[in-house]
Amino acid sequence: MWPRDAKKKVKLAEVKGPTEVDFVSTIEARGDAQVASPVSGVRAALFRIEIVERFAEDEMGDSPDRYVTVGGIVIGDMLSLRPKGQDASITVAVRRAFFSFAVPLSGGVPLTRVPPELMAIVRRASGRGSLCVREYPLSHGDEVRLRAFVDPVHSVVASGYRSGVHKGFVARDDLGPVLVEELHTPIPF
Repeated sequence: MWPRDAKKKVKLAEVKGPTEVDFVSTIEARGDAQVASPVSGVRAALFRIEIVERFAEDEMGDSPDRYVTVGGIVIGDMLSLRPKGQDASITVAVRRAFFSFAVPLSGGVPLTRVPPELMAIVRRASGRGSLCVREYPLSHGDEVRLRAFVDPVHSVVASGYRSGVHKGFVARDDLGPVLVEELHTPIPF
């Protein structure tokens, strides 16, 4: 049964093998760790892109338009998360994780150009409404909650006479679900 209630706080420094964790973490994604949205060109750690069909309810503007989800995809490769109060980072394979976004978007922006990544989704549309797109980015510095099994990985870092071993962690989707939940950040007024 997932999620389990953690009985004690886990410190990554003490993890020797596969361990279940529940951490509030910060996304680390700069430079090459970012991907570009195929729709807007904006760069972020990852995107959930949703295609919706807009149906106009009333020609006089008395009732709101209705949006029906056609489908969606997650764009991204690897996500690096730094748990609060921890020294190591955890790598998550984006396409093997489940994402939950804090604030579902409403409406949508008209889709003027269909990128190849979205073609299969667009083909599922009924054709009776206008196609629109919604983008949900997760960017460097955003806070998320990670619930997963993690396992330590070691890699050799070659840098002249200061070579050494770097210890990191990887989320293991073969041991249980990898859940990444965006945390709601209130906007100060």
